[in-house]
Amino acid sequence: MALVSIGLMTLATIMDACPDSTFYSPQRELDVPKLRRGECSYTLGTEVVGLNPWVSVGFYYALLVGAMAWLWGLAGAHE
Repeated sequence: MALVSIGLMTLATIMDACPDSTFYSPQRELDVPKLRRGECSYTLGTEVVGLNPWVSVGFYYALLVGAMAWLWGLAGAHE
């Protein structure tokens, strides 16, 4: 369930992080149609580095997992 939640939140953030309040179901009415059309929001990697939005999200998750592994290693070193 955690992976499904992470996936849905990633999809919502990539498509439109702040949708209008006029949508009854933003996931179905906004995110899925934008995904089918291939439209993505701008992300930090897109703006700063000029990456494709999908590559930018992958880069973010790579940094996140790397930082978590590094912190996990630091926590294990003090046992």
